[in-house]
Amino acid sequence: MAAETALLKGKVTDFEGKSVEDAVIFIYQSSNIRRQPDFVSPKSDKEGRFSISLPPGRYWAVARVKKGEEMGPVLSGGKHSGEPAEIDMTGVGDFEKDFVVADIREVARMSARTRQDVVRITGRIVESSGRPVKMAYALANRADSFSGMPDYLSGWTDETGYYTIYLPRGKYYVGSSTTYPPEKNGHISYKEMNIESDTSGVDIINNQLQDTPK
Repeated sequence: MAAETALLKGKVTDFEGKSVEDAVIFIYQSSNIRRQPDFVSPKSDKEGRFSISLPPGRYWAVARVKKGEEMGPVLSGGKHSGEPAEIDMTGVGDFEKDFVVADIREVARMSARTRQDVVRITGRIVESSGRPVKMAYALANRADSFSGMPDYLSGWTDETGYYTIYLPRGKYYVGSSTTYPPEKNGHISYKEMNIESDTSGVDIINNQLQDTPK
C-alpha cells in the first residue's frame, strides 16, 4: 500500500520579490543540514513555484540555486535561503512555505550602505601558514554569538584572499567562514573590535583575527 503523504508547496523569490526558476528545496528530518538531504524537490518553475509530496512529519528545509553539482556547499554564483525553515506537516491538508534566496554577494551589497556613518574594513583571509583562502568571506556581528545570519558580510574572496566589509561605527565580533550560510553554535571564532574609522590590513587567520590594522 502507498504510504500516506502530504503536499508541500510554495514559491521561491529573490530579495526584490522576483520569481526564481530552477531552485531546489532540500528537506531534512532534523535541523542538521550539513549532510545529504532526506528529500529533494523538483526544480521550481518559471514562476518560482515548487511542490513535493512528503510523509507527514516535522521537517527542516532550505532553498538553493546552484551552478554545477547539486550537492555540496553553495559557492559564488549560487543562491541560498539561509538558516533552515522548520515545517510542521503533522496536520491535515496541503502545506505552504515560501523561500527567499540570495547570492552572498547580494547580501554583502545590501550591507554596504553608502551613508557617511559606514566605514570600510579591508584585509585578507589566510591560513596559519599565510596562504590566502579563496572562496571565504568576512563577517561581523554585534553579539559574540549568533542565530541565523550575521549582521554584516563581505563578498567572496578571490585567489588573493582579499576582502572588504562595510560597517557602521561601533563594536563588533569579526570572523570568517568558507560556507554559506556560516556555521553556528560556536563553530566560528570571533575577535572583538571597535570600528571607528576606515581600517586596512585586518587579516583573519583560520577564523581568528590577527591584530595588524594600519
